[in-house]
Amino acid sequence: MLTSGISSTWEGNEKFLTSSLLADLNEEEANWTPEQEKIVRRAAVKWRYHQFTSVRDDLWGNAIFLKEANAIAVELRKQVTFQYVLLTDTMYSPLPPDLLPPGEDLSCRPYPKTVVAVQVKDLKNGAIHYWSLEKLK
Repeated sequence: MLTSGISSTWEGNEKFLTSSLLADLNEEEANWTPEQEKIVRRAAVKWRYHQFTSVRDDLWGNAIFLKEANAIAVELRKQVTFQYVLLTDTMYSPLPPDLLPPGEDLSCRPYPKTVVAVQVKDLKNGAIHYWSLEKLK
């Protein structure tokens, strides 16, 4: 099952991964044998999946703050709930600057940036706000 997910992912990203991996190499160095090319493709796909471990670490590392915020809201009888949400920077829904990591330039990224944020639902007023993890702490 994992191999089918990798092959379908690879087909759509083949051009991007190949061009990014070959960007620093001269043309005479880019003549790989089929075995070498297979190894490079597998490494590139594994690298792409490995990037998302930081999202998991953000969720696990800050879970106590989210639980505590919800407990305090219940204790103070505030009609507010807190939950994690993943937000992706796209052309149609750009991320606000306060949700981006400091110094992050999204203009040079070939794929959209996904960040972990906190969705704050104000049940009394029917409003939804998005906070960074730093603001929650």
